[in-house]
Amino acid sequence: MRSSIKIALGITFFLISIFCFSETKGQGRFDNFCSGSTNDISTALGVSGRTFKWTLGSVSSTVTGAVSNATLSATINQKLTLSGTGTGTVNYNVTDDLGTKYTIVVSVLPIPTISNTATWNTVSVGCGNNINFSAASNIAVNTDGWTWSRAAVLGTSAISGTANLINDNLINTTTAPVNVPYVVNMVAQNGCTNTQTLTYAISPTPVISDPIRYDTICSGTPISFTPKTQLTGTGIAFTWANPGTGGLTGASAATLAQKITNFNQTLSNSTANSINTVYNLAPAYQYTGFACTGPTFQVFVTVNPKPNIATAINVAACSGTPFRSTPVTGGANIIPTSTQYTWSSPQYSDTSLSGGSGLTQTPIQEYLDPPISQTLFNKSLVPQTATYNVYAKAGNCVSLPFDLVVTVNPVPVVNYKDTLVVCSGTPPTFAKLPNLPTGVTFSWTAPQITPANSLSGTGINAQNNQVTFAPVLNNLRTISSIANYTVVPNTPQNCPGKPFPIVVSVNPVANISTQRIVSCSGSNFISSPINVPQNTSYTWKAPSNTTGIFVVNGNQNSNIAGDSTIAGNLTYSGVDSGGISTYTITPKSGNCVGNPFNLLVTVRPLPGVTT
Repeated sequence: MRSSIKIALGITFFLISIFCFSETKGQGRFDNFCSGSTNDISTALGVSGRTFKWTLGSVSSTVTGAVSNATLSATINQKLTLSGTGTGTVNYNVTDDLGTKYTIVVSVLPIPTISNTATWNTVSVGCGNNINFSAASNIAVNTDGWTWSRAAVLGTSAISGTANLINDNLINTTTAPVNVPYVVNMVAQNGCTNTQTLTYAISPTPVISDPIRYDTICSGTPISFTPKTQLTGTGIAFTWANPGTGGLTGASAATLAQKITNFNQTLSNSTANSINTVYNLAPAYQYTGFACTGPTFQVFVTVNPKPNIATAINVAACSGTPFRSTPVTGGANIIPTSTQYTWSSPQYSDTSLSGGSGLTQTPIQEYLDPPISQTLFNKSLVPQTATYNVYAKAGNCVSLPFDLVVTVNPVPVVNYKDTLVVCSGTPPTFAKLPNLPTGVTFSWTAPQITPANSLSGTGINAQNNQVTFAPVLNNLRTISSIANYTVVPNTPQNCPGKPFPIVVSVNPVANISTQRIVSCSGSNFISSPINVPQNTSYTWKAPSNTTGIFVVNGNQNSNIAGDSTIAGNLTYSGVDSGGISTYTITPKSGNCVGNPFNLLVTVRPLPGVTT
């Protein structure tokens, strides 16, 4: 009976303790609940060993994720998410397993998030070169609250930073776009942290895989090639600047807008020396809205000069004498060092020309060092022309053909073997020689005289460029002398012919001074001048007489051709010392007529008898 009473009293006491002694013990605060995190907010109550159930009180409209629980639980785990940057609150009504009631006020704090991702989105697709983005947060971040990192990618090492500036430089040399994540960590001043990933899509950049290129070309020869890259398609193009190298023309730049898909230039060297230039080619690929330009690729070009003869070259030569032509640089002509020449057979202006020929043209062209030279023969009496078609080559650079016009002047040919016979002091009569070019002149050296020193006059001296052969020689003896000449004919173009001999035989001329003789009246007189050539004869007319003289005979020469002596008979009628008869006499030796001289005959009277 007593035990039943005790049991009843115990149950009664238990029920009283439940219904009469339950109470709200206190309020807890959870002030550092960061949005998006999961936390056990029961820790705000400061009790242990209890289990809890709860309902929701007031909840800020900016907070989501708060849930109630009617079953006792050892923890009050909540994942709360806050929208906006203001603090949100959630009130929890908590009852533990003993019936104690609590109120927990949770302050939900905003977490830092990157607020300018729209800006990032505008720059997050491109070539990867010079990535430069300053991240901004929706809430205040500690001054040291920014860090970011990027893992190793595309052959570059991992990289990180301790500020909000993401700065990187990448190049995608593959054939497809690559997404590169940048992990950004933020610590806000409210203590909340957040990690966001920004992804950069790197488009491929073309890279020229060819080795450095070295080209040697001839002036004016196009150079063209297509560099090899890992990218193909219509988006590929190449750009370069005009190197602006002095002495070269034809160089130009290529821009991206031109969409040039290969390297092509035609360079001309305006000098006589080789010129080196260098191009820096940049490959590019055009995407929608942007283009990726790869590393430059160098092209070294040596432009060798090409011989250039702008106009026909004219040279002149004498028939039988080699012409020589060595073109030189000047004006529009470009003649590099070591230029050689080849040519075809010439075209003649007349069949009288001969001697020209071309060089070997097959199977391999033959080129010769200058001068361009051949020996041509002109059999006519006027200048003729031979036109050669000539190519010049310097190294492997061959010129366009040019004309070499050779004027071949005739050379006088004289075949003369006669001996000219002249009288002393009279130039020879040199008949005009046949078949000579117009304007031929004659030159000769001083003659060889036989016997020596027997001739005088201008004819013993050398003469140049005389229109005719007419030396004047004076014979200093009473017999003939010989002058042997070597004569060279020449043309106005200075084309001398072969020397030919002329022999001049100079016959003597009687050179007699005034003669005086005395004759008795009525007697025959005879005068025979001395030191005259053999067979000299004399002619004369009636003399001039003083008063008292009469001519008996000898009024003139008796022979028409002349007399060998001068003879006559004069009388004088006076009684004084006598009178004078003056004869003017012309001597002739062979065909050589001498200068007239005077013969003065003094006629004495005969003695008379007086009674």
